[in-house]
Amino acid sequence: MGFIPTWCQVCGIIRIERSKVQGSNRNHNNKCSNLNIELERNRPGGVMIEIDDLIKEYVEQGNRSTAYPIYVSVQELHCVGVIADGYSANCPYGDDVTIVKYRLTDGDCDAPEFNSEEKLKKYYKEETDYGEVKDSEIQEYQLGYIWHPVEFFLTIKGAEEYMRANAHNHGKLRTYVHHFERRNFEMRELLEKIGFKVK
Repeated sequence: MGFIPTWCQVCGIIRIERSKVQGSNRNHNNKCSNLNIELERNRPGGVMIEIDDLIKEYVEQGNRSTAYPIYVSVQELHCVGVIADGYSANCPYGDDVTIVKYRLTDGDCDAPEFNSEEKLKKYYKEETDYGEVKDSEIQEYQLGYIWHPVEFFLTIKGAEEYMRANAHNHGKLRTYVHHFERRNFEMRELLEKIGFKVK
């Protein structure tokens, strides 16, 4: 007997089941006699996505030079604090970001910070009673940022849809493609059973 993935409208989960109903599961499966391979996603309008379409998208999408099977994470840029001169933030994905900021040397912790000296001088001259700011009154420092995973998906399309729908809850977002390692038997076997590309 083979195994089939089914979306159960009774229990609300995707189950991998034997193709023939057996034993104590009979009553539950009889209620699900009209199941098909569909995954309901919480989208505007209650759109139903068939797993066949998801598999097709998975196979046809670009893998960004990463071996199959892949998965896609949405990552957000997070500040890790001030970085000393000559150093950088240690991002596990190898692409940390360092941004130079400017603020008043004698400002408190709530003093605004700016991306350039010109913007700082303009702000204090036009928006406050501080007046002209001298170069000696400006402090330059570096802030380090790293990419932090937020969610993961099987397709880049799904990840990008999440980013559009949740942009208001996050800062800067991006997608990053990962590879399920060959000894990740659990995920590889699960994807293969459902019909996803694993090689």
